[in-house]
Amino acid sequence: MKAAQNISWLLCLFITVISAQTYRPLLKTAKVDTFELKLSALRSAVREKGDAASYFELAKFYWIQNSYSMRNQAFECAYDAVAKDEKNIEYRYFYADLCRSFSKFEARDQWKEILEIDSTQIPALLYLAEYSAREFFEWDKSYRNLGATLAPLQEWADEDFYEAVKYYEKALKIDSSNYDLCLKVALFYEKNNKPRLSIKHLERLVRLNKADKDVFLALGLVYYHTVNFQKSYESYSKALSDMSKYEYDDYTYHSVEMILTKEIEKRGLKTESEIKEYISYYWNEKDPLRMTKYNERLLEHYSRVAYANLNFAEPIRNLVGWKTDRGVIVVRYGEPLYRMRIRPQMGGNNSVSSSGRLISAIPAKQELWQLPGFSVAFEDWSYNGSYRLSWNNYEYINAKNSKEPTLYFPKFNGPAFELKHKVYQFASKNKTKVDVYLTYDVDLTDSVSLPKSFAEGYDVSFSLYDDSFNEKIKYNNTVTDTSQVDNHLINTCVIKTKPTAGNATFEILRKQDRGVASYHGRFKNKNFQTAELMLSDLVLSKEIKIDEQVPGGFWRNEYSILPNVSNTFSSKSPLYLYYEIYNLGITSSNESNFEQTVTIKPKEEEGFFDSVLRTFGLKQSEKKLSLTSQYKLPKADQQMYLQLDMNNYPPDTYILTVSIKDKNTNKTVSLNSELTWQ
Repeated sequence: MKAAQNISWLLCLFITVISAQTYRPLLKTAKVDTFELKLSALRSAVREKGDAASYFELAKFYWIQNSYSMRNQAFECAYDAVAKDEKNIEYRYFYADLCRSFSKFEARDQWKEILEIDSTQIPALLYLAEYSAREFFEWDKSYRNLGATLAPLQEWADEDFYEAVKYYEKALKIDSSNYDLCLKVALFYEKNNKPRLSIKHLERLVRLNKADKDVFLALGLVYYHTVNFQKSYESYSKALSDMSKYEYDDYTYHSVEMILTKEIEKRGLKTESEIKEYISYYWNEKDPLRMTKYNERLLEHYSRVAYANLNFAEPIRNLVGWKTDRGVIVVRYGEPLYRMRIRPQMGGNNSVSSSGRLISAIPAKQELWQLPGFSVAFEDWSYNGSYRLSWNNYEYINAKNSKEPTLYFPKFNGPAFELKHKVYQFASKNKTKVDVYLTYDVDLTDSVSLPKSFAEGYDVSFSLYDDSFNEKIKYNNTVTDTSQVDNHLINTCVIKTKPTAGNATFEILRKQDRGVASYHGRFKNKNFQTAELMLSDLVLSKEIKIDEQVPGGFWRNEYSILPNVSNTFSSKSPLYLYYEIYNLGITSSNESNFEQTVTIKPKEEEGFFDSVLRTFGLKQSEKKLSLTSQYKLPKADQQMYLQLDMNNYPPDTYILTVSIKDKNTNKTVSLNSELTWQ
């Protein structure tokens, strides 16, 4: 016993002092020996027993070696295992999985065999559904190029579509709460432009508390495609909060940086923080409806990225969808309005070289897109789904990217409608602020602005912002009185603000159908804090009353004024002019003394008819009409209004000019406005 212990101690000592150089080859040899021993044992089992289980174990062993020759032997052994035990579902799943690399048709047949054994096998149903779905997306909207003509392939694509639906629905009847199943069904319908069919499956996962980032991303996209922007916004917000930093940056930074590259370079932005600050400004500037809690332009961007990632990812190149050629076009310009695919002739096009040798040329698969204002073609030369811009398109698309880096047409929950509106500025009482009036006129005979669409009232907003879109002042109102005058809905917004310049928004959101009118632009207030002779804006009006409210208009002291924002008049509509004069010189008795000249002349003078000139006794060289009046009035500031009679004027566009000459100070000021006489 003692001798045995000594031998054991000496053996341990011997192993301990073996150098690293000696040990590594021994370890490698041990691994080889282990592989050989394992392989030998499995082969022996096959020879001795010859049963399905032995073939199955050997097939698995071959497969995990991950070499070409071993994979072939795995395929053969798996086939033998299935042949020896045809009812064994595990063997068939393994064999079908191997067949996906060798023969997709054989894999499909194996999944069908599994369902013959057990019709409740959800993995087999899913495999078959996805197989048909892939075939559908490969051939949907496709045509075979036959040389002289294009043969449609949609009939076969539709068969694949209904086959996929059949297997998905069978699986859902068995387990409607299965996460993978619900998500895959939802994405299948979304990719097939049937987002409404997606929603119920995704919402089911939310109710079951199984929703994750991918589910909320899908919900954001399908809600967007079904014009439910509030829910789309909420879903994208949840998805973004659960993303990894890398994916989050893809949606919020890298994909935006791509479309803004030219502007970023122009502004000399270098650091990530500078670029992110500009991106934030960009989204603020492009928000088409600031009345909502979400930014419609930003929702469109998220949806473009999500759509591209869903449809155009290229795992073989390790590319997410928005980084592919097709994805870049979507992120820049939106989803294609129309798409068709051209599949080459079977067997390709053969030609003969100068030496008489037969040359086989297989054309690329093509995908043609129509987008707003242009079309683009993609080609897949490798037949693996890696579509690139066609060579003929590269120069055009690069030029377009430079000239028009992105394109967006605002989308709202309801219909967009147009209205006429005009802004008028006056000095406040102490002149430290500006009284700003915005009058709007909705034509209720327009098909998208019929009276019934305003029946439940509407929200209106008129806001001023600084250059960075920080809100300075805002007018908000909910209008319930939608009474009309001559098929027109007229109303006025009023704000008082300090003299400023920046951005302005005017928006209306109808309650009944979520219809939207939205106008954004630059704005500059007048500065009446000066001693110089000044005029307010000229208001061409439909009606002016003293001490009596004109519905839809605004008050200036005792005057109630209803502007005609279109500046279009006729003999059936009276023409009033209202404006204010500020800082007239006054005498010691507090009296102003000034001359008012109102001039009307055609915008295009050659259109002014001789008959009118003769009516007023003017010469051909005097192609304008002027009315001059003298005034001596108390106070330095005056409110002026008069009614103009243009019944003898021919239909035309005219320039109306008001000129004031202050006789006490000899100062002059003038202002003009354009009007149309019908």
